[in-house]
Amino acid sequence: MWVGNLFIGLEDILRGTQIVFYTGTLIVVILTYSNARKTLLSPAHTEYHKNVITRLKDLSEKLDSEFDPTSPNYLIFIKTI
Repeated sequence: MWVGNLFIGLEDILRGTQIVFYTGTLIVVILTYSNARKTLLSPAHTEYHKNVITRLKDLSEKLDSEFDPTSPNYLIFIKTI
């Protein structure tokens, strides 16, 4: 392919496209990481997520005990009105 007085082959176009793609990807990764560091990875959010996970674990154990026949919370033992 001739562009003006310069011959550009398909390999040159492929290399140029790859350079542009990988440079754009690198920029997106860097910007995403910097934004995540400010928001998602901050210590306040980390502690919040730890508390949420602890609460979900407690709820999971409570729900699991409703299906355990040896548990006092077993669904059959709960008196209904």
